[in-house]
Amino acid sequence: MLSPSHSDEEAHQLHDLVPGQAVEPGAVPVEKDLLVCEECREPLAGWVHPGDAGGDAGLPSIDGDAVPQREGPFVPLISGVARGGEMWSNSSEETVWSSGGAWLRPLRTEAIRGNRPKLMPPNSTPAFQGLTKSAEDLLATGRPKYRLTEQELLQLRLHIKMIASWADRSPQKTSFFFVKWQPVLVLPRIEGYSRDELGIAAYLQPLHSQLCALALQVLWKANQLIRTLSSALDSADLIVAATMARSLVEAAAAFGCESDQISQLWRTRCRQPAPDMESLKDFVHDARQVVGQILFGTKMKRDKQPETGIERTNILTLVDKAERLSEHPGLRRLYDSLCDTVHPSIGSNRCFWTEEPEADGAEDRAIFAFVTERTARGELSDLPFTIGMTALWALTWLGWMWGLFERTRGDLCLTAKIYALPFSYYGIVHPGVAGEYCPCGSTALAGVCPHYFGRSEDVPVLAASPLVR
Repeated sequence: MLSPSHSDEEAHQLHDLVPGQAVEPGAVPVEKDLLVCEECREPLAGWVHPGDAGGDAGLPSIDGDAVPQREGPFVPLISGVARGGEMWSNSSEETVWSSGGAWLRPLRTEAIRGNRPKLMPPNSTPAFQGLTKSAEDLLATGRPKYRLTEQELLQLRLHIKMIASWADRSPQKTSFFFVKWQPVLVLPRIEGYSRDELGIAAYLQPLHSQLCALALQVLWKANQLIRTLSSALDSADLIVAATMARSLVEAAAAFGCESDQISQLWRTRCRQPAPDMESLKDFVHDARQVVGQILFGTKMKRDKQPETGIERTNILTLVDKAERLSEHPGLRRLYDSLCDTVHPSIGSNRCFWTEEPEADGAEDRAIFAFVTERTARGELSDLPFTIGMTALWALTWLGWMWGLFERTRGDLCLTAKIYALPFSYYGIVHPGVAGEYCPCGSTALAGVCPHYFGRSEDVPVLAASPLVR
């Protein structure tokens, strides 16, 4: 080839971008043992609807009715395969398979039958069907080492429907706040809470509302990109599909890295006591630096200065950091390939080529013949493979980090007692009932899950993962 392509060694590396390849003998495709949502009958192979970990943060009630608590947590099926030899059986002998190893723990089947949060009223958005057969056929074309496998297609299909479903079932509107604090803070009296507790709650409430709004906005953005990506793949518009996949990588990389940064700041602060508002100033300052980047950062300049006063972090910095944090080498090369396709470069030309001269013996050749076609499918540049693998990484990473960030937001609300204040916006959770699972989304029981300043342990996560340090 006249232009560089992926090497054979890179092929193995790139297929490892997304976890969950069935490597053990007897691996069972997850599609054989899918959980199904009781209300919408939608397969739940992957993260379930927001808020299913408990509490009322993810799915608000309808017509003001109280949201019932669930009996147990669902576990994210990020890997997309269920490995034989590990399952959990309850008293009725119903079984649910889960992936072994670092990704999952056995599921509790009573979680399927227990009370579940009510769904949001249907909105006007047309029902999204996900990838069509034509789109999947396109992603499965190409050289043998550079085409999506059946397992990868299954994972991509599930994650596309999953993230789109989250966006459709989450609130379509919320509020977030910024407060210019006065020298004297006047607080209402609320029975059962001290003045210092209410002061801390009021001080951290604006930050909490900002984090909750950021979580919704990234879902809304991903939803638009997913729908356009699926449509472009269906019509074989590869440059449009590459543009959407590139934007998905950027959105997922930025959200994953910056939400992780906020979560680390919060976990570190929780290990120290917080006797009053003053003790939280450094944490709030550092967290606002990250939030300011996300909400107001820009590359647009006026008089050589950022228009908003905050210059946005370079996206390449975030993609490189996401590659390291997610432990998936090869992401940057795939991202660069997408950029080369989107920009007026060889990539945007080569996706139309169906024939090109071989590089071997080029020095002895006088004529180099190329064939270009409007309906070419990008096979010479491995573009369908690149689009599919980057979209799969982005949606897997986004789903995992969104779930972890949901726990951070829930922990912040419970630890700072923000629920005691007279605010109503997406993300407010209330303390759980003893003996039931904590509404923060962890696997611990309410009353056992630590939500206080000065604790020595972190809120537990569902399963160990290479995505979590």
